[in-house]
Amino acid sequence: MKGGQLATIVWMSNLLVLAGGAFFGYRYYNDIEDAKTGVYNAVSTPKSKEKRQSWQDSTIGGNVTSLFAAKPLVSPRERPVEKQPDPVKPPDPPKEVDPTDAQLKADIEKFINDNFKLIRNFGLEATITAKQLDNFKMTLQVYPGLNFKRDFANVYDAKLKTLAQYDFTIVSIHIDPDDVLKDHVLIKANTQTAKWSKFKDKFFEVPLKMVPNAVKEIDVNKMGRSKTASNTRVPLPEQPVPPPDVEVKDTRPTESKYNAENDTWELGTDDYNNADLADDLARYAKVAYDRDGKPLGIQISDEMPEDNVVAKRGGRRGDIIKAINGKPVASMADVKRVVRTDYDAGIERFEVTYERDGVQGTKVFIAPKKKDK
Repeated sequence: MKGGQLATIVWMSNLLVLAGGAFFGYRYYNDIEDAKTGVYNAVSTPKSKEKRQSWQDSTIGGNVTSLFAAKPLVSPRERPVEKQPDPVKPPDPPKEVDPTDAQLKADIEKFINDNFKLIRNFGLEATITAKQLDNFKMTLQVYPGLNFKRDFANVYDAKLKTLAQYDFTIVSIHIDPDDVLKDHVLIKANTQTAKWSKFKDKFFEVPLKMVPNAVKEIDVNKMGRSKTASNTRVPLPEQPVPPPDVEVKDTRPTESKYNAENDTWELGTDDYNNADLADDLARYAKVAYDRDGKPLGIQISDEMPEDNVVAKRGGRRGDIIKAINGKPVASMADVKRVVRTDYDAGIERFEVTYERDGVQGTKVFIAPKKKDK
């Protein structure tokens, strides 16, 4: 066999092999496509006695159900997209309503009577106490014109200083000699409620009332009795007790007297008991400060008249009252507290330290003896 014939046979064999491979490949591809078509047709047309229904038709009053589902049969070619619910809009916050003047006044009155108490002390004298004052254990004498924010801002007592947070002013004091429950102190105050803080510029006059148990009646049947045998009797007084309808005469001097030898004022009862003296000093006095802003004392105003009772007792314009009996004073509240505390303790001599034109000096005042009872 020649070389040309051999090459032809080889090429023919290769063509036959290629043709056979192409034929079997085509058959395999058709089989796969037929299988896919059959599966798709089987899925698209499920065997069921129920009538086939599209998802569009099922939403229009249709109620055809299958044996295995509560919903109508739906073609896999027509898969519905579930509609998402609309987002829930949060409710609008309630609109804040401004309080009326009556509500503000009631709120202030409640705060005043919850945090302060009015009590009677030394007969018909009225004093108040507060939660800040050692939980109602300290008493404070009040007088018309006393402003907490102004008069307690520079006091040295830490507890009294806490009262300066309140812009309260004592308007008047009402004492009923016949019915203690009618006693009250009229206070000009503003709201202390946080949610109504924007109304702090509104002030109302509200009463601080006497609580029913502020004054207790004494059971005379129990007076002088004790569990111990040594205290079963009440000691008799050294002097006979006058009848209750007879008023004890006050023999103390009424007018003040100046002793030039020792530069001492012996105060009479008219001066000591006269509220005008303290009121005039409060009216024409202000707190004096040093360069560092620390209180020096109480300075007498240049507007004080020459015939004022303070001037008649030795005070001059520009004087700075620094201490009484060695105790620093920086407000009228300090002055009244020191004088009352020392006088109740039996002290009658009061040494006032003052500064005049840069020079420090002292004046001595002798208070009248306590009234015999």
